[in-house]
Amino acid sequence: MSKSKAFNVDVHTELGALLERTRKLASVITAGVDPAGHSPTDHQDQLLFVGDRLKRSVIRPMKEAFECAVEQHSTQSAQSAPDDEHAADEKTTVVVERISAAGEALLGLAQDATGLRVLAGVPELQEAAAALQDLACRWAADEGENEAAARLAGFREIMASVPRGIQSETDGPYLVTNAENVTDWLGCALPAAPQMALCRCGQSKLKPLCDGTHAEIGFKDEKDPKGAGINYAQDSGWVGRTTGACVMLRLRSRSVSGCWGRS
Repeated sequence: MSKSKAFNVDVHTELGALLERTRKLASVITAGVDPAGHSPTDHQDQLLFVGDRLKRSVIRPMKEAFECAVEQHSTQSAQSAPDDEHAADEKTTVVVERISAAGEALLGLAQDATGLRVLAGVPELQEAAAALQDLACRWAADEGENEAAARLAGFREIMASVPRGIQSETDGPYLVTNAENVTDWLGCALPAAPQMALCRCGQSKLKPLCDGTHAEIGFKDEKDPKGAGINYAQDSGWVGRTTGACVMLRLRSRSVSGCWGRS
């Protein structure tokens, strides 16, 4: 777990509530999809994607941030991160009672996570907020291009006071804040959200965006001694360089440029 900035008690409490809401939403979305492929909704693939992304790119980093906050505030008000199974069993108190309301709940989570990210810019929370902003905009695509643009504008408004910048999360993605222009390795424009998490391990299936794979493959910040400063991931003897992922970012006055290879 990376070392995060200190949390105040209010942010710690809000983070715990946000984590619980996210877990309940993921539980409801997953419960609405039949593993055999017989979904009671018309959005089988969408629900599977959202449920998986919430678990890998939102719940995991949010839990890490919360546990760090608990360590910093070992008071009577501090509590342990809600257990996955316990949260999933609370069917009568879930935030979303119908799959049809998942989109609205997802937007609410994205807005609240973005607001919390403004108050506490810890890397794990930035990663979670980035995934939620992306998910909320992807969901809005079914409602038309204008709706997705409106959501992006809303996120930008919430984050207007946050300075533009780039940083690396320990053993995780590049975190890009308030970039107005993002381009791929050919210079082609890519959709830019106010908070983005860009793949650094080279294994994301959503390149250039991070999909949480780095946590599963054991990506580390150590440098390859033979690779002149190239990051590598090692798990059970396997070594994979970041070739094909984001290997360079340049911060300019009004844009962020990146270099990504093809998937």
